[in-house]
Amino acid sequence: MKKSEPSNNNGLDKINKTNETYEIAMDEIINLKNISKILLNENKCLNCEKKSFIEIKKFKPLDEQLDLDNLDDNFGRCSCGKRHIDIVMASILKIMKEENIEFRRFILRNGPTPLLTPMFNNKNEPFIEKNSLIILHPKFTKNIAKRIMNEVSEVKGVIKGNSKDTVGLMDANSKVISYELLAGSDIRCDIVQSPVGEIVINKIQHLSYLEFPPSMENKIKRLWEYIQTKQLSKEEISNLTAIDGTCGNGTLGIFLLKLGFKKVIFNDIWRPSTIMTSINLNANGFPINKEIEYLKDGYNIDNITNVTDINSIANGNNFEVYNLPFEELNEIFSNKTHDICILDCFPGINTDKLEKIAKSLAKDVLII
Repeated sequence: MKKSEPSNNNGLDKINKTNETYEIAMDEIINLKNISKILLNENKCLNCEKKSFIEIKKFKPLDEQLDLDNLDDNFGRCSCGKRHIDIVMASILKIMKEENIEFRRFILRNGPTPLLTPMFNNKNEPFIEKNSLIILHPKFTKNIAKRIMNEVSEVKGVIKGNSKDTVGLMDANSKVISYELLAGSDIRCDIVQSPVGEIVINKIQHLSYLEFPPSMENKIKRLWEYIQTKQLSKEEISNLTAIDGTCGNGTLGIFLLKLGFKKVIFNDIWRPSTIMTSINLNANGFPINKEIEYLKDGYNIDNITNVTDINSIANGNNFEVYNLPFEELNEIFSNKTHDICILDCFPGINTDKLEKIAKSLAKDVLII
């Protein structure tokens, strides 16, 4: 991962996992202050489609559509500096073919998973800038990753992994699953629309479950519809407290804070997620208390020995972030002390046990 200069981010720029330390380049974090410029810059210029757009059919072999010898880093580039994502992916596929990656069919649809940063719910196929794309494929090697980084300037990070894998930790007894970052930086951001405005969700992609803005927005919609059924006034909402019991990178709990909830408890068993939740809280305008000792710069998370310190990641005026198996939350919070508990679990998880615990923590339970 890209190394960062020493910063004053309360140690949130370091993540330790399996004896490796991941340092987050905080200048790559998107927040509400720089989001307007990013959204404005997303629009293609007037010349993109007229002068530089080359249509590539996704189910027709590339070598039947393009002269691969001409496919270099300038091919199809507009004067504004952007290229259509299909041209970029074709360039990546060319390198993979030259490096003897076998394809069932040499078509765009069989290429790597493209992960734009920032990514938002946009039906238009994008013209993308340099250093704005992370790619994922199970057959990538470090040599291939190095070539792609050197020859395709839109790519900022290369990850080895299967997009069907569920990255993270299911429960305390599960095996940790993560992708492998082969080259560059894989810090990326999703810009999620909500009834209370944009929410920025930064993530370290090789340590994060693959989920995209349309799915995240649908979950927010379900949560919003659920709250609307209560027919609450703004004043009543401002007195509510919630537990986001499986918070991931913080999307749903941050929405509740933006909606006006009095307090939200964030929790996830996967430590990288809780640290990114803390970063995302700050990025969305909910600052972390600075007096937390173990979040100061240079503090090694592996050195924490106090149980309370291990469990509590961060806090602010209206939130707390915990890194616990969900089953252990009832050891901290007394019976039904919160108004709502949200459970957004991985696909295929049996939620019966979690729902029973959630009912002991909150008056209402919503399983997303």
